[in-house]
Amino acid sequence: EAFCTAEVPLLLRPLPAGRAHLCSAAPHLPMFVATPRELVVFDVGDSLEYAIALLNAGRRDDAISFADVAGGSLGLSDLVCKKCLVPDLLSGNFDRACDTVGRFRRLEESTWRECVALFDDYGGLHRLAL
Repeated sequence: EAFCTAEVPLLLRPLPAGRAHLCSAAPHLPMFVATPRELVVFDVGDSLEYAIALLNAGRRDDAISFADVAGGSLGLSDLVCKKCLVPDLLSGNFDRACDTVGRFRRLEESTWRECVALFDDYGGLHRLAL
């Protein structure tokens, strides 16, 4: 599943077959598309960088969906959940905070304990229990 795609125009006219090359040496290094006249650099970030970029761009729903699918053993879901939860709790928006927690299918037990403690700290524990 692709979470973000972008067209990359290289030339105004199509290239003959075999005239553009994708170059990659390692997953942590930038990739290049080379043509006879142009060079385009793609810097591929990791899942955490992408989720944080989505949050910083105000794309909270996309960050939650991405983290829930890609989170796995990286703890990404746990981090995104807490980063989304705290502002809602600070503003007293307990319904949205409950909705946020409910959108994650695989949170670590320790994250659940932290979420319960956060709801309790901000006076919304009774809302989480519903």
